Formats: sequence, structure tokens, C-alpha cells
Amino acid sequence: MVQDDRLEETVRFNETLGNRNIIIPGLPEEMRNSKEAWKRTAEFFNDRAERLARYGMRIGYHNHAVEFQPIDGEIPWDIFFGNTREEVIMQLDTGNARHGGG
Repeated sequence: MVQDDRLEETVRFNETLGNRNIIIPGLPEEMRNSKEAWKRTAEFFNDRAERLARYGMRIGYHNHAVEFQPIDGEIPWDIFFGNTREEVIMQLDTGNARHGGG
């Protein structure tokens, strides 16, 4: 949806809808299976935040329980948002957060 080969299509679709917030509903395992993966994912979101800003749009992430289950003593939600630009939207699902121990 926001990978390089689909970004322009996603922007045009959301412009048609009048949507300015692109919320990512989930991530594949390789983007969230370690601290390093979360940091790389944060960089990816930072890049997309910068690219989407040109269109007056923002990117964000919707959490699940896994983002609140520690990896090596750290909470993935904190790792991720501790490394993103402040423009990246935190869409906190309180039910999922609670289920994950948050």
C-alpha cells in the first residue's frame, strides 16, 4: 500500500476519498520481530511521512497486542514511536493494547 511501487496509486486513491491520514493496519513479521526490525520500520515510516507530507497527508500505525509484549525488555510500541517523527500518527487501540499487557 505504501511501498514504492504502490505509493502514487495510494495517494491518488486517498485524494479521491478526501482522506489525509494513511493508517497502516498491521505489519508482516519481518518488520516487527526484533528491536532492530522495529527501528528499521520506524525509518520506513519516517520516509513515508516525509513523502506523504508533499501531498498534505500523514501516515500512522494501528496497534495490536504484539506491540505491547516486550522484546528483550523493551516494549515494541515504545521502540517504534521512540524512533519516528512526531508527524507519524499513533492510532492506539486500547483493547488490543490491554490484551497485550499495555
